[in-house]
Amino acid sequence: MKKRAVNSAGILLFVVFLLFGCVKQNFDKIASTAWNPNLAVPLAYGTFDVYDIFANENPDDLVVIDPTTGAVALVYRSDLTVLDGEQLVGLQQINQGFSVSSSDLNLSPSGAFNGTITGTSQETISVNGTSGVELHNMLTKSGQLVITLSTNLAHTVNVVLTFPGIIVGGNPLQQTVLLKYQGTVPHSTTATVNITGAIMDFTVGNTTVNTLQVNMQTTLTGSGQAIAGNENLNVSLSSNNVAFSNVYGYFGQQSVLNLSDSILMQIFANSEGQGYFEFTNPSLRLLTENSIGLPIRIVLSNLRTIIVSSGQEFQLTGYPAVHDLNFPAILGNFMETLIVLNTSNTNNLSTVITPVPKFLAFALSAFTNPDGPTATLNFLSDTSKLRIKSELELPLEGFAYGFGVRDTVPFNLGQDVSQIDYIMFRLIMDNGFPVQLGAQLRFMDENYNVLFSAFDQITEVVAAASVNSLGVVNQRGYKITDLVLDDWKLDLMPQVAYIEIEGNTQTKDGPLGVIVKFFDWYNLKMKLSMQIQAKIKF
Repeated sequence: MKKRAVNSAGILLFVVFLLFGCVKQNFDKIASTAWNPNLAVPLAYGTFDVYDIFANENPDDLVVIDPTTGAVALVYRSDLTVLDGEQLVGLQQINQGFSVSSSDLNLSPSGAFNGTITGTSQETISVNGTSGVELHNMLTKSGQLVITLSTNLAHTVNVVLTFPGIIVGGNPLQQTVLLKYQGTVPHSTTATVNITGAIMDFTVGNTTVNTLQVNMQTTLTGSGQAIAGNENLNVSLSSNNVAFSNVYGYFGQQSVLNLSDSILMQIFANSEGQGYFEFTNPSLRLLTENSIGLPIRIVLSNLRTIIVSSGQEFQLTGYPAVHDLNFPAILGNFMETLIVLNTSNTNNLSTVITPVPKFLAFALSAFTNPDGPTATLNFLSDTSKLRIKSELELPLEGFAYGFGVRDTVPFNLGQDVSQIDYIMFRLIMDNGFPVQLGAQLRFMDENYNVLFSAFDQITEVVAAASVNSLGVVNQRGYKITDLVLDDWKLDLMPQVAYIEIEGNTQTKDGPLGVIVKFFDWYNLKMKLSMQIQAKIKF
């Protein structure tokens, strides 16, 4: 049978299945011992601990928060998000060109040029990332630099390009490109350079950012054709698939997260939406693990609880909304930050869940470098991430009352009861929990019409254990309940298609606000027996 959260329906359902799931096999006992018109037999017994009672679908929801005392709490977890550091520095591919004139190459007009002449020039390339990002240094993990030369000079041109800010194998990147004259103009050529593993410095000797310097040495070898004096050498630089292993700089003031999330509180899953439940020491924790090397500020907003059935919301007030996250000082490390909202730093956390909501919802936004640039550079790697997880911890201490639960289960007796005078079930509950439970069973036909009820009214079937001044159980509750199915009820049993189970529950003296606490050594012991009186034939 499926384990349910027993703010009381689970125990009630379990009892019903025991009461009526064991009837058939005991009819056979009567048949085999007809000489004895009265038969009393034990049916079942069991012991339920805190995991059976409170861990609804997932036993991991229930944790021991104090190994010394055994105090327990329900903890509901949610993985909120993962922010990849690469999102902060969206590198734009290089795509820039410039021209070198004849005069820059020290060329004078000539009717026929057959000599050799060499000139030098210096250019800069802008390399931009996401808006506001200032790149300083980067180690590439992939990428290519594409160099295209074109000219209307009717001569052979040899260009040596040196990039002081791109270090490959310990030396500045240098590439020679030969543009050989083939008899027609304009003419062009392209060279592709692998820059995987390159160390790139975008500061040009700590004088700027987002910039690469290009030094050019151009040698013109005459072909005997004329030089008009208005020719140009055009240089185009572009990049393909440049990605970084790590990068340093200032990554701007960016809005990097804007999300909403909610935590399902399964302890209220079977509630009918009524009742009062006050946890006296709840806490909401946000746990962050950050390997992104820059300041990040988190802002919490719109914290509220929501009753799903009605949509009604209850706002949490007075909580600290702004939180600066710890971040690593060394590439490859990570830092954790624990943000805790509890009764000491909020106005109403202990009462905001009292209307029995199903969800705790909140919004979260995050911003980088909230105070602007600092003397320390931002950094990140291709594996840098910000992970955020949430935990709602509800130590099981507080009080509750007025909770109602209701469920309906199908039933089919499938037995001849004509020879039975009455059946009595005796339920013995030895309760170590400071919770009491009242129940009513209604037996219904296939149209859900009530044929009869187990009791005249909702009847206490589990008596609450008593507690001391600290809310700890000091005396178990003991209760015996008899359910009698006499002859007229037995006559109706073949028509029973459903059993409706109604219950209500509260903690010990819950309406008076008595605080109770739950520990892992609490348990509930149940015994069930049955007495069958057969009709005596003469």
